[in-house]
Amino acid sequence: MFSKVAMSMGKTVTIFLLMDGVGIARKGNAAGVKHPDFPPLVQLMDEVITAGATIYACELSAKFRGLGEADLVPGVKLAGAATYIQLLSDPANTIVNF
Repeated sequence: MFSKVAMSMGKTVTIFLLMDGVGIARKGNAAGVKHPDFPPLVQLMDEVITAGATIYACELSAKFRGLGEADLVPGVKLAGAATYIQLLSDPANTIVNF
């Protein structure tokens, strides 16, 4: 939801999923996640990907869970620590953690 709001404000959105967060990027997993006040997570993910958000799944976290690129929702890319550190260290980025 935060990503959709940020994009509606003209912000560039990059999401980096770590640890158990990579599980929502597995094909089919987001379909069962629904907050009563928001659309289903699968719909929100599709909307932000279609709108141009970049979504990365931590390569090591995915590997630990037996996931490869083919297991992930189209539009989600595997990325390593260097990508994560680059995103964190860029002063132009605002970091929101959950």
